Amino acid sequence: MKLTQLLTIVLIMGLISSCSNAQGRQREIDNSSGATAHAEDSIILDEPDLENSVTLMQALQNRRSTRSFANEPIRKQDLSNMLWAAGGVNRDNGGRTVPLLGDIAIYVAMSTGVYHYQAKEHVLTRIISEDIRHQISEQETVKKSTSCFYLCN
Repeated sequence: MKLTQLLTIVLIMGLISSCSNAQGRQREIDNSSGATAHAEDSIILDEPDLENSVTLMQALQNRRSTRSFANEPIRKQDLSNMLWAAGGVNRDNGGRTVPLLGDIAIYVAMSTGVYHYQAKEHVLTRIISEDIRHQISEQETVKKSTSCFYLCN
């Protein structure tokens, strides 16, 4: 694995870890952010916040795993930023934010179902209408989290 690929993976894991600390309630996305808290076939995400001034080195320094989460829903902007960072489109030619994605798909499991991230449109599309989080892992942290991110190829 190339160093750039390894750094990209570490960075994404750090982003997911730091942003997912705001998980916990039954509602998936904070209503105050303009997102909807009930089941939808599609969730149109906010534009990613590109003004964040955290450097790569700061992100690496702050990266850590956690098993306890705040009792707050994930904000729509945080969800949008994490998905874009994990594999969004950042160039006119369709190029992605992560060079190693290729055929990898990103899914988000929530109480309202499982959603597939459509990078080009920056939209989540529901593909399963049931809550399967309790089937995904034996870890209580995963079962109780408001959203679980999965990358598959």
